[in-house]
Amino acid sequence: LAALLPWLPHRPLTALGLRAPRTSDLAWGLGGAVAMVIVATATGAAQDALFHLKPDEVQVQWLREARGSLVIGFVFLACIAAPFFEELTFRGFIFNAFLRYMPAWLAAVISAIMFGFAHWQPGNAGAIAPLAAGGIVLASVYYRTGSLVASMTTHALFNLFTVVLVIVSRQVCPAAWRPASAADRDAAAERGVRRPR
Repeated sequence: LAALLPWLPHRPLTALGLRAPRTSDLAWGLGGAVAMVIVATATGAAQDALFHLKPDEVQVQWLREARGSLVIGFVFLACIAAPFFEELTFRGFIFNAFLRYMPAWLAAVISAIMFGFAHWQPGNAGAIAPLAAGGIVLASVYYRTGSLVASMTTHALFNLFTVVLVIVSRQVCPAAWRPASAADRDAAAERGVRRPR
């Protein structure tokens, strides 16, 4: 980023919006989290209906299979580390850089697409569009508040919602989240049945 955008190292983090939170920042963060859940879920559902592409992230699959201290590690990464570093990068640096040369809506869309593709891994293509849609929400929260804390709050709460949903559903329906063996998957494929993984 410093090589691509030389002006960034000369700006203090407070100028990028990393400041003590205000009540309004936290309110925007909470409202943004609700909006992000709705937008990402709707985008994933539309994608599945139109292209039969599931919106699951590889990282969510890892969480489904994690046990013990690994779950604590996932919660820390998803709800603290990732929101901080990703918001600093995609909203604080990249969105602000684009904002110098284009309208806010276009800067939000492009930075959100980059955010979505940044989560790509093999087997993870279905998560790109929902996360890009969520990235537009994050950019909107940041732009309206000028606060990285607000968008970090939205991001953290969105990830926390996902983590809680996976953990609770695993407890309620443990068989549904049990990793399928290779033999189980082959047998299900022969019957034309897709077993949850």
